[in-house]
Amino acid sequence: MLVYAANTFLTLTMYTYYFIKPVIIGSTTLPATILVYCFVQIISSTVSLVVLTKIANSTAVESKKTGEIIAEGMVNLHNPQVIDQLNKFLNYLNHKTLHFGVSNFFTLDGSLLMSIIGSITTYLVILLQFQENSDQKRKNEEIVHNAVLLRMNRKINEWI
Repeated sequence: MLVYAANTFLTLTMYTYYFIKPVIIGSTTLPATILVYCFVQIISSTVSLVVLTKIANSTAVESKKTGEIIAEGMVNLHNPQVIDQLNKFLNYLNHKTLHFGVSNFFTLDGSLLMSIIGSITTYLVILLQFQENSDQKRKNEEIVHNAVLLRMNRKINEWI
């Protein structure tokens, strides 16, 4: 499960970057088929993660309903041993909350979705800023290079 979560996070980050980059930077170096593939990967990873967390959350909610159903059913019971066992089980359900965790790193719930969205957004901002700085640096280097070539051409023309 930990590998799945890491893979989903990296997949969403990488494909979202390649999908968003042409819109933000304005460069369309990728063909449309690759952009469509990126979009499909984003959607499929997002849907699978949402479904997984919703199922885990629904199971936790249903476990709370189990206690209510047992409490209602105990009214019709007359066997003291069964009532004692069901009371112990109800006590256990009331003191234990069911949650699905991944190696004690995080739990599968709505907060996981929000933290993944926040982390991906942060990484995208950083990646796009580096790309922007790298493009600006490349443009500056081209300007300097062209200026040097122009100056060299002028010097050569002065000598001739």
